[in-house]
Amino acid sequence: MKQNVREMKMFENLLVVVALFVIIMILLPIINNIIDMSLASSAESGTTGAMENVKDLYSTINLTGGEVHLPFRVSFHKKGYTVYSDGVEYGTQKNIQITVQTQLPEDGYVQLNTDGSVSVKDLKFGKYICNTDSSKNPICVKKTEVEIAQSVTEDAIENIKKLYSKLEADKKAQLPFKVVFDKNGYTVYSNNKKYDNQNDIKFTDSVQLPDGGFIELSKDGKIKIDNLKVDNCTCNLDKDNKPVCVKK
Repeated sequence: MKQNVREMKMFENLLVVVALFVIIMILLPIINNIIDMSLASSAESGTTGAMENVKDLYSTINLTGGEVHLPFRVSFHKKGYTVYSDGVEYGTQKNIQITVQTQLPEDGYVQLNTDGSVSVKDLKFGKYICNTDSSKNPICVKKTEVEIAQSVTEDAIENIKKLYSKLEADKKAQLPFKVVFDKNGYTVYSNNKKYDNQNDIKFTDSVQLPDGGFIELSKDGKIKIDNLKVDNCTCNLDKDNKPVCVKK
């Protein structure tokens, strides 16, 4: 009799555990969805705040004795942000303070254009990448580290092409043209020689930059990539010259 009672209690306890497990499995996706919605909303608010902050900064500089022109861009990065006036670097976080503090993006930029519009390019808040729709409302999409790394690699390739075209037009660069990245920035090589004045080279269109590896435009017109490091991912090109990133 006692054995039957013990077996019955064990069975009841097992039913309770199974019921709790089923409830948790049902609730877990709902909880995750609520968390995702909250993070997405926070990223959208951060995007709106960044747009307003850039507008305020532009006005403040011009009203307090400074002089900046359109297009006026604030590029965000891991160390803070850099300000550009009409394509020329104006200053950094060290000497230009955004007075209306909200959550600052980790990467991407906000730009005030000459026609009065505001451009947003891949503002990064954690795993969310934010842009604006046709009505200039923030749209934030959750991306994996691999997807972000692929986007960074694609941007880096395009920016290096632009940089080479600009320098080549001024007869300041030759192929092969290589940019080697590290945690402190990047070093440029033209025709296998280190470019003389590294300070003249600015990736004003860049969002996040890789922090390791290199990209090279070779003499045969091909693009070479060697182990570009973006956060916890390493990126190379596949046979179709498309970035392939692997989380390490």
